Amino acid sequence: MINPNNCESSYKKAIQKLQTAKNRTEYADYYLSSGNIINWVCSEMGSALMWAMEAWLLAHGYSPDFSSGWGSVRMLFRKYATETLYLKISHVLQT
Repeated sequence: MINPNNCESSYKKAIQKLQTAKNRTEYADYYLSSGNIINWVCSEMGSALMWAMEAWLLAHGYSPDFSSGWGSVRMLFRKYATETLYLKISHVLQT
């Protein structure tokens, strides 16, 4: 659904979501390099991907409703992302 907020607000939210995605990749890197909690690496990378998809949606004027959790983000991203971008993301989600 189209975000009813103004563009500046959506842009700020998108930047915040991208920062969260970046933080998740940093956590994954830390877990990987520590060797102690390596099982959290995939979880953090998946989380980073979801935050990045939400940021993309917000930057393009769409706001997920989260009625299905992250599934809402994935469905909305599938609907509005370019085919090329979606195929790249879906490939990562399948591995």
